[in-house]
Amino acid sequence: MTGDTVYQPGNTFIIGNSDVVLSTVWIPVYSVIYDSNGADTGSVPVDTLQYPSGARVTVKGNSGGLNRNGYYGLSYWTTEPDGSGDKYMPGSTLEMRDSDVTLYAQYSNSPPGLVIVYDYGVSYNANGADNGSVPGSVQQDTPIIISGNTGNLFKEGYVFAGWNTAPDGSGTAYSPGDVYNRSGHITLYAQ
Repeated sequence: MTGDTVYQPGNTFIIGNSDVVLSTVWIPVYSVIYDSNGADTGSVPVDTLQYPSGARVTVKGNSGGLNRNGYYGLSYWTTEPDGSGDKYMPGSTLEMRDSDVTLYAQYSNSPPGLVIVYDYGVSYNANGADNGSVPGSVQQDTPIIISGNTGNLFKEGYVFAGWNTAPDGSGTAYSPGDVYNRSGHITLYAQ
């Protein structure tokens, strides 16, 4: 951190004609805990990472084969054991709060029907760059890892700072390596 600017590991910045002192900023982190909610078989997924408040976390699926007798497998997760509270489908995004989050397994009462195929798509826009090219568009049935500045986009007097869903940077920001895991297609604009 310098002044009011916070830098993440791997960020770059321009050093002027004087020394720069970076100060450490400590932030609290929290866990996502999965609860089997009375499963008779299987095991819960384990998330060993910890996240700061506001982080976007991909909700895990039923990798451990959780099930309760009389049910047809895991259907979704909720923040309350009785199924009330916030509902999260496997692969959806959970925004971290200022505390640990426990997700309780909820099981299906009916046999599986149609398989839902999610369609993810990302296109990139140079957003006024002077030179270079944008990464190619991606369309697939699994979440997409956001590309970096692979085509060496360049804008005179600027440094590439990532992508945003709005040309003016007022939308949702994405950094290279982030994961787009919402069904549908978005266009990301160079920032």
